[in-house]
Amino acid sequence: MRRWISTACLAAVVMSLVAADTPPARPATGLAKMGVFVDKEKAEIALEGAIVFRADDILEYFCCLKGTAEHESIIAVTANPLAVRLALMLPPFRLKPGSVVKWDDRVKPPTGPTILVFAEYKDPKTGKTVRVRAEDWVMLSSKDPITGKWTRTPMRKTGFVFAGGSFFENPETKEKFFLAKDDGAIVTVFNRITSVIDNPQKEGATDEFWYPNIPRIPPLGTKVRVILKPAPQPTTRPTSRPAARSGKGQE
Repeated sequence: MRRWISTACLAAVVMSLVAADTPPARPATGLAKMGVFVDKEKAEIALEGAIVFRADDILEYFCCLKGTAEHESIIAVTANPLAVRLALMLPPFRLKPGSVVKWDDRVKPPTGPTILVFAEYKDPKTGKTVRVRAEDWVMLSSKDPITGKWTRTPMRKTGFVFAGGSFFENPETKEKFFLAKDDGAIVTVFNRITSVIDNPQKEGATDEFWYPNIPRIPPLGTKVRVILKPAPQPTTRPTSRPAARSGKGQE
């Protein structure tokens, strides 16, 4: 059964964003009620959740919606995936979603603005708040071309991308719904067409390469905040004045 958008105000705002992919001038209210907490001063978003998976098994998500993919996601959060997309498009971020993975003749990886993903929790031994990169909790499995042995190394710290997820329109009713509400794909390591925030690395196209970094992950049930922080956008500024032309040899 599909989970239909229940908040009329949110749906109306999002539908306008789908058409234009341009954020409105003012932020919508009520994001916190949907589990998305925006800190304008720090320019980051927090999602409340808990550790739900740290077994030696294949990983597809870093962070999923509670009640969807806990069997393959390190963290489950209460945040509405649609609200996560909306928050990134609204002030103070004003990000434009990129594109989700495309499975054509060859894989086209997801694109979009870079999002740094962190996990924040209280260390039970020291009582201090700890913040780590999401990549620190994920391992990449690869086969040595010489020995043929499989080894695991920490995920490269490239950050993730704001792919934006996918909408589907009911051909009969013309109603639209957000696919990530079904599979909970908020932050993924295996590429999904539903992912709000996806893995840009080439290995993301295969669902057999990713595993939890068990020694680094707190015990099951530990309360965790997933922090989404857009990376600074690159600027193209001239480093020096252009050289003056002498006029010789010019047409």
